[in-house]
Amino acid sequence: MGVFRKSARRIVHKNAPRDTVYERRLAYCGRLEADLAELGYGVRDPRNLRAVHLWALARLWLSRMSPASVRNLVSLFRQIHGWAGSSNRLPTNEQLGLRRETVSAAEQS
Repeated sequence: MGVFRKSARRIVHKNAPRDTVYERRLAYCGRLEADLAELGYGVRDPRNLRAVHLWALARLWLSRMSPASVRNLVSLFRQIHGWAGSSNRLPTNEQLGLRRETVSAAEQS
């Protein structure tokens, strides 16, 4: 288990409300660690996550999945970021280019 994941385990264990949420957030932290390593970032502690990491991850995720899925992952990033006690400001979904698409009733039919 990586250093990032060990630090994340302490943070998530302290803040996650239930066991299922705990396990999901830990799995997400493992994905975060792998994606950050793929991008060349050697973040060893979730408390060191910054806006630059979110920008890079959003670009990577957008190349792999739908904007709705990326918004969910960005939301989890913000949750872990908050639990870690980081006070750094993160970009909004609109700044990341993740506008919420609405579909009118006429377009659905």
